[in-house]
Amino acid sequence: MPYLTEGGTMYNIFSDNASLARLLRSRAFVVCVTLFFAVALWVSYTICGAKVIEINDGAISKQVYTHFSDPHEIIKQADVILYPGDQVTFSHSSERSGALTVDRAKEVSVNYGGTLATVRLTSKSTVLDALHAAGFFPDTDDVYYVSPESSLEGITSIRVDRVDYVTYTSTETIPYDTIETETTELKKGQTKIITEGVDGTTLYTYCDKLVNGEVTETT
Repeated sequence: MPYLTEGGTMYNIFSDNASLARLLRSRAFVVCVTLFFAVALWVSYTICGAKVIEINDGAISKQVYTHFSDPHEIIKQADVILYPGDQVTFSHSSERSGALTVDRAKEVSVNYGGTLATVRLTSKSTVLDALHAAGFFPDTDDVYYVSPESSLEGITSIRVDRVDYVTYTSTETIPYDTIETETTELKKGQTKIITEGVDGTTLYTYCDKLVNGEVTETT
């Protein structure tokens, strides 16, 4: 049994064995010991061997300790919620550290030839990316109101006029001409058809320019 010595006198640390036994058997003591070891294990697992990842989400930054290498697992561990169109960029500073950047997507309305659509993309995407995401594939005749290579920074709506050219032909009738010639072979007032006239035809080719389905010019 442990004793303390002071001034030649020995004192029993636990003067009451029954009290010590009750303490060791108490539920509170067991819970405290269990929590102590749980916290110690958690700290050991979290800190020892973990990577330090800096997460940048717009104006919000946070650090997490992780054993994951998959960016989406790290995002999940950090309780960062991703929405459709959001992009995650992961860069390693060293084996034990790195940075993870979240680029948030925004809604962009697209009007292609009168057909409307809404897509979600980051500002790093281009106008052409937005058109393709909406299922539109303009050609070289179409009219852009902003360059297709422009980034979506500051852009929330896109308009492109669809231009088509339609070529067609038309056949028109040309009436034949009648030529009258006087002759002494016929009595006065008589006529005689020498050759039956035949109407002619002319083939014309036209080209219509259509802007968003409406004819704006014919040549």
